[in-house]
Amino acid sequence: MSGQKGKVLVADDNDSIREMLSMLLEMDGYEVHTAENGAVALNKFNSVGNIDLIVSDMNMPELNGLELISEVRKLDDKVPFIFLTGEGDVYLASEAISRGAEDYIKKNENIHEIFLPMVAKILDQYRSKKA
Repeated sequence: MSGQKGKVLVADDNDSIREMLSMLLEMDGYEVHTAENGAVALNKFNSVGNIDLIVSDMNMPELNGLELISEVRKLDDKVPFIFLTGEGDVYLASEAISRGAEDYIKKNENIHEIFLPMVAKILDQYRSKKA
């Protein structure tokens, strides 16, 4: 796929979640870059360039989700974030929203049904603000 819908960076230390989200995005026409932890995600954000959206797990080695958004915000204060949270991470999700994340999604929800519409909505809002 050429990624005509945009470039998405997916950061999650869980291989199966990272691969599932990547596959959903690629099948829907997005260019996807992946990272197995926050430090790799930050490096890819810098090296790939023009990332339109970051989807990040909260709990990852090296840099967690909150540290990742803080580091990315130093470089780009507008790129949207969606956080993936486990059941007990609602406090962390609200903290992420206060640091500028657009939304969060619980890993136990039916991600297949709500993930792609959430991505499309957030990217539409991001592009309308940029225009």
